[in-house]
This record gives sequence, structure tokens and C-alpha cells, in this order.
Amino acid sequence: MFLFRWIKNLILFVVFMIVVLVVIIFILPKEYNSETGIDIRASRDVIFAKAQHLQRWHMVAMMGGISFDNFDIPKDINSQVQIPGVNVDTMLAGVRDATQMLKMKVALVKADSPSRIVYKVSGGPLNGMEPEVLLFELDKNNTKVTIKEKFTFSGLLGGIKVLSVRIGMNKLNVSSLENLKKLCE
Repeated sequence: MFLFRWIKNLILFVVFMIVVLVVIIFILPKEYNSETGIDIRASRDVIFAKAQHLQRWHMVAMMGGISFDNFDIPKDINSQVQIPGVNVDTMLAGVRDATQMLKMKVALVKADSPSRIVYKVSGGPLNGMEPEVLLFELDKNNTKVTIKEKFTFSGLLGGIKVLSVRIGMNKLNVSSLENLKKLCE
């Protein structure tokens, strides 16, 4: 009797969790908005000149330029390259898979000197998104740089996509801005 009640409660709990999950999927917003910023100790003109070269500092632009088709990487590279605590074969396989899956490329669309750069993402889950890099002069030698993104997902799982993109792109944008800061300071 106890076992029957326990199984019944477990089934009810699972059904309740599925219903809650379905409701959450329908309620989640399908529009992705993000702003990530950093202060850089350099003039706006210096930053603008360097920020136009996306492949030098922007993580997605750098990843989009990776093509493993042109490289002959041995399958047993882990035995040739030793990095403590890192399986290089697994790391490279993950990078290969990610670049093949996403196939994201970034291209400069517009540059309004010295305060705004617009680029376009082609391929991957954010195909067609046009983020902006905004430069606000704080004073003569300090500038606030912000990456501003907006994208609307369609479909039933749009809200779930927003959550996953928000986490991933925020990390990429933080890394990108840190790269730009190192280039400019």
C-alpha cells in the first residue's frame, strides 16, 4: 500500500513538473537583449581605429576565421603537445565540432567614426543579428565601450534559446571586450 502511494505521488510530481516546464517555455520572452561594457584607458579615436578590425579582438570573429579544413592536425596530437591537465585531442575535437556546428562569421557593416561600429553575424543561432559597438568618451583618455545586441527567436523553444544565448554570448562579449582593452591600453 505504501509503495503504491509513493509511486502515485512520484508520477503526479513528474506530471506536475512537465506541466510547469511547458508553461515556462510558453511564458519565456523570445527576444534577446544584451549590453556588455568595459572602461578602457585610451582615447575614443584610438579604440575606434582598433575596434574596426574585429578579427583581432572579437571572439566570434576570431572563431569564424578558424578553418580546420586547411590544417593537417594529427589524430594523436595529445602525445606531441603536452599541456598539464588538458587533453589536447579532446579540446581540438570540441573546437572543430563547435566551428562546424555554428559556422558563425562576423563582418563589419558600418563604422560611424568615432562612436559606433555595427557588425553582422552570419550563420549559427544568431544568423542576421547586427550588434553595435558603442564608444562613449568619459574624458580625454578614458572611454566606455559597450557591445549592444538585440535578436528575436522564433518557434516554440525561442525562450529556451534566449536563455542559452544570453549565457554564452555574455561570456564571449566579456572576453571580447577584455581583448580590446589589452589591444588599446
